Amino acid sequence: MKNIIAIVCFLLMTQVFAAPITLVYKAKGGKHVDFLQTYRIETLPEGRKVVLVFTEKGELDRRHEVIIDNSGATQKWDFFSPKTGLKITSYRKNGEVILVGEKKGKKTEKKFKVGNQIWMQIFPTGLESFALSNEGKKEFFSIGIEGLAEMELGGFVAKDRKTETFKDDYITAESVALTLTFDDWKSKFWTGKSWHRKTDGRILGIHVGRDIGTWELISEK
Repeated sequence: MKNIIAIVCFLLMTQVFAAPITLVYKAKGGKHVDFLQTYRIETLPEGRKVVLVFTEKGELDRRHEVIIDNSGATQKWDFFSPKTGLKITSYRKNGEVILVGEKKGKKTEKKFKVGNQIWMQIFPTGLESFALSNEGKKEFFSIGIEGLAEMELGGFVAKDRKTETFKDDYITAESVALTLTFDDWKSKFWTGKSWHRKTDGRILGIHVGRDIGTWELISEK
């Protein structure tokens, strides 16, 4: 009996304290060709912590730190951009998203009533399980970080699941492709796409528009 308990404890500890995963994506085409996205993913007892860093020629452009539950939904988000000076701390509590932001010395506090709506701040991260499911579509929201959308909620939808062979300069794999777009009239002006590895849902590529290009996975360890 003691041996069984010891084995169970070991397995639980292995799951909770698994080594972090690092994923690196490089932009191909568009205005972000000198950018890298680096994800550091740490397993938590009830989800994961994702630190996403954008760098341009080695210099920090922006940093996200997100707590995601086991369903893929965001529960807490911290953001900082040294270029714009924008800082945000936001978290979910009792059907609301509470946001505290600061930019150029001006502080902003907001509360958004969201009920049971799904929050996916750094999508398509969080859509891995959906990509491999039979669910028709997934609606969610994210908080903007620039322009008119800055510190405001925006509604999005992932849909039109298709099986495709994803191929770039670094990897070739069978994938599930998702269409990503706004959930309202703005969908006429922007549509993105993500490719998820068919075996585990890992993001292989993200197309975010002609002017920005496509992010491609170049390293995972």
